[in-house]
Amino acid sequence: MRWIVAVVCAASGCDSILGLDQVSPIDAAPPCTSYRKAIAITQDGTTTLQDVPVSIVLASDHDLATHAQADGRDLVFTDGSGTELPAEIVAYSAGSLEAWVDVPALPSGMTTIYLDYGGAARTGLASAAWPSEFVGVWHLGGSGAAEPDSTIHHHDLSASDSGPASTSGIVGSARRFVEIGGAPMCVTDGDGSLEFDLGSFTYETWMQLQISLTGQNHVVLAKGATNSADAGFDLEASDSWVGNVVDDKMDDAEVTASAEIRGRWVYVALVVDRTQQLLTSYIDGAFTSSTTTNIVDSVSSVSEPFCLGGESDGTFLYRGDLDEVRIASVARSGDWLRFAGRNLANRDQVIAVGPQQVIAPN
Repeated sequence: MRWIVAVVCAASGCDSILGLDQVSPIDAAPPCTSYRKAIAITQDGTTTLQDVPVSIVLASDHDLATHAQADGRDLVFTDGSGTELPAEIVAYSAGSLEAWVDVPALPSGMTTIYLDYGGAARTGLASAAWPSEFVGVWHLGGSGAAEPDSTIHHHDLSASDSGPASTSGIVGSARRFVEIGGAPMCVTDGDGSLEFDLGSFTYETWMQLQISLTGQNHVVLAKGATNSADAGFDLEASDSWVGNVVDDKMDDAEVTASAEIRGRWVYVALVVDRTQQLLTSYIDGAFTSSTTTNIVDSVSSVSEPFCLGGESDGTFLYRGDLDEVRIASVARSGDWLRFAGRNLANRDQVIAVGPQQVIAPN
């Protein structure tokens, strides 16, 4: 009779499980092993970017499907020296992976990180994947009336109706907002992290606009700024332009850009830089326009919720898709926004995943 030795990797080493259905004994068990893949990230800017959430997507990976745990709880990103990188596993199933990894530094050129798998289950690090300057991150991959915020602030959105339907996004799933009969998704800013007062901030979103059915402009996102007596900020759009408004109740600063944005995924960002006194807009990671912000005082709007897909009162509803909305309490650089745009729009030029490697135990 042979003994079967099934090898189980545990935190303390290898445990042998013996069965009784073969014909001769095996003298020694093989060592515990796990696996990894190198992930090369190319950053073609001129500066080193700090604390960059990098999107890693594998549509269907046979090695992961074969060796990773079914729920993906063994997936670990590292810097190659054994240091684990904070990561959010947005979705995993049978070798299909959608994740965000916080890479501490991305100099110009190539940086290599690693995806380890085949080991013990890990505890999720969803909030840790987003550095402290992020005050709102919505993947918009859900369905129904609620949409979670991936940051530690938990600005979870909700709608007064059944919520925007799920649809295909720039990465994973997105939400499809409707202009007639729909409702925005909003959240009250409970901890004040979306107020900014006199601080710098940046918002970013991927959007796929459809032409208005009512002839009105679409409000894509808003925190106040609904009129001259209401402080805050908002992003508005029509089929051929986007407008970003920052208002302090007395005056506003606005930057607009003309571009054909209807019917395709467009990456739109606004940077409010209080140090440089500039309001700067970007489309698809490229600079479009800027204006001075020295006329704008506090944009705090405590009484106004933050909303996606229209104003909080249900007016100027957005018609189209939204994906990967992010707000940070810093002024992002052009290089940072260029990389963020290319990471999703030109993934094959930014991310290269290597073959499976076997890692022997220590």
